[in-house]
Amino acid sequence: MTAVLLMTGIGNAQEQVTLAPLKASFHVAPHGNDSNPGTAVAPFATVVGARNAVRAQIAAGLEHDVLVIIRAGVYSQTETLTFGPADK
Repeated sequence: MTAVLLMTGIGNAQEQVTLAPLKASFHVAPHGNDSNPGTAVAPFATVVGARNAVRAQIAAGLEHDVLVIIRAGVYSQTETLTFGPADK
């Protein structure tokens, strides 16, 4: 299983990314909300939100790759972003 982080676009430009389809993917955007489901239309606001969603899928028995798309923008953080054994 592989989690891939992809950062796209520059500035406020609308970006379009074409990749091989995966069974699950999450989106992060500056205008998002971590209460959202992490879709392209309703993205997470933070990488932490996406990390937590991936962790939930791993805990539920994830058996396929996950793609996390991070859209262009500024992401302020109030805590250190960490990855550990729960992210394998």
